[in-house]
Formats: sequence, C-alpha cells, structure tokens
Amino acid sequence: MGDHLEQRDEGLGNRLVCPDDQRILALLKASGETPEESARIKLHNDVLGILKSSAEGYAAKAKSRIKRILTEPFLKASDGVETLYENAVANFVRNIQEGKFRYESSLSTYLCGIATKITLNECRRIKACMNKKAPENTIPDHAQANEPDGPNPLFAKIMQAIDLLKNEETAKIMKLYYGKELKDREIAEQLKRHWEPLEKVRQRVKKKRQRALKKLRDQFGGQA
Repeated sequence: MGDHLEQRDEGLGNRLVCPDDQRILALLKASGETPEESARIKLHNDVLGILKSSAEGYAAKAKSRIKRILTEPFLKASDGVETLYENAVANFVRNIQEGKFRYESSLSTYLCGIATKITLNECRRIKACMNKKAPENTIPDHAQANEPDGPNPLFAKIMQAIDLLKNEETAKIMKLYYGKELKDREIAEQLKRHWEPLEKVRQRVKKKRQRALKKLRDQFGGQA
C-alpha cells in the first residue's frame, strides 16, 4: 500500500492543499498493510476521527450528499445516513490503500463521490425490494392472526415493545426478524459494515436476537 502512495506524492500538485488530506494520506502510508481485524478497525476509526474534526467539513459534506439522494421513502427504508456514510469511509480507505485514488481531486470530493455511489446503490436495492410482490400476510407464524378480518393485536403490541428497546441495533434486528421474517444471516448481511466479517456480525445478531426474544416472551407470557 505504501508504494501506491509514494508513487503519487510527486503528482499531487495543488489538488491536495488541505492539511487534513495530507494527514489522512500520511496515516495510511504509516499504517502499511493491515491484515488483522483490530488494525483495520483502528485505522478506520482514526480516519473517521480526522474526517469528523476537520475544519474542511468532510463528514458534513458527505452526509449532506447522502441526504440529498436518500429522500423519502428511501430514508426510512434504508440502513440510515450514518451507516451509509461509514460504509463510504470504509470504501474510501480501502480504495486509497489499493491505489485506486488517482489524485485528480481533493479527498473531500473523492469521499463525496464514493458516498454518492453507495447511496444510489442503496436506492436501487430499496426499489428492488419494493417491486417484489409482497405476500398477503407478512406476519410471522408465531404472531399470526386467527381472525380472518385482521391481524392479532398481539403482533402490534410486540412491535411497539420492540420500538421501546434501548439498543438501536437490537430493535432493528427484531424488526427484521418479526416484520420481514429474516434469518440471522440475512439480517447480518443487511447490518454489516464493509470492514466487518459477516460471520462475526451473524453471531452478534444471533446473540442479541435470542436475548431480546427471551425478554419479549417473558413480557408477553411466552406468546412472542
């Protein structure tokens, strides 16, 4: 990775005049190859920190770009602005490490371009989901209605209880589990960030789902 950065140093010209651009490139150069997960996470967090604190407004510009594209009804159906932004930063770091950044713009412009691409892809994914024919009854078997004219009120109460869960990720997991009947791996695929191993996220999803399900069953007398 360092070779990629070294080869480009002479061609920077005036395109990377921001000191924080230089800080980020220096950080990536100093990090060398980072195959271990802990090193990748630390590098990602360090870059996030620079982007967040920079007077150049890297984070604000990228998130603003995401929000402009991710208008209703996509915002509620998406993974959220913050997750898309962090995924954009993960791609940003990886692209620079792999020599894909051609030094034809500032890092701020480059990050906004990646955020745009990721958000457009998210909109396409949501459109594809919306275009799929919805089943007549999407309520899971364990909360299905016996009445022919509507869903069991128990399902609505369970969903309300899920909304009150303190952990945001756990609430999202349970909504996907109950509302869309997704399995742990499918939920993990939706929740994982680019730098996270899928199996590790799946294990986290399983643990949180089991813990939350026990609380719901205790709350609803084993009916959840």
